[in-house]
Amino acid sequence: MLRRPKIRKRSLAVTLSVITLVTVAAMLLYFAAPWKSGVSSGGYEGLRRPWYNGGKLSPYVGDLAPDFEAMTIDGLSVRLSELRGRPVIVWFMAAWCPSCTVVGEAIRDVASGKAEVVVIDVWTPKFISKLGLMGGDLVPPPEGEVELRTFVQRLGARDWLLILDSDSSLSGQYALTRVDTLFVISREGIIVLRSDGPTTRSILEAALKEAEARQSTQNCPICPGY
Repeated sequence: MLRRPKIRKRSLAVTLSVITLVTVAAMLLYFAAPWKSGVSSGGYEGLRRPWYNGGKLSPYVGDLAPDFEAMTIDGLSVRLSELRGRPVIVWFMAAWCPSCTVVGEAIRDVASGKAEVVVIDVWTPKFISKLGLMGGDLVPPPEGEVELRTFVQRLGARDWLLILDSDSSLSGQYALTRVDTLFVISREGIIVLRSDGPTTRSILEAALKEAEARQSTQNCPICPGY
């Protein structure tokens, strides 16, 4: 009677060891896949994925960013594909989001002095509703142009392109799962960073450096610097 608990403990230890070995083996197999340069946002900000060279369209690192056309609150028509040749930051945010304050300042600081970098700031009210956050204790009434302008004037820069994603089409195209999601897109239109949640200045700097790596003379009439 006294030996049975010891046997059970040994069995449990063996089982846990097997589970650990299987988990480690699975991780080794996954990460053994070939990788190409691309910024990993890591952990909470999203996992790095294998790099694709086939021009595949998807909202994930290594793939060609889905094209979109939208109107800014200033009446400018923006098409992502027409921004080729310039690094682009697309940021889905909310003015009431606590982490967005920090990320907004990081974007402003990192993009400061880089006239060719295009920052697109997107507010998508219907997505907030889909998350079940609208009307919550921590979420104020729906935002509009005034709130978006005020936020950017306080934490961003005057040349940011501000878009109200009223029908939530952009959030759908980019497979959003949370507020404060950021994409850095290279000159060729390839996503080099997807951050599902707040990112850091150092990660953003590394991603932007990679996005700027290749040279292009393509023009962008609506962008700052032209």
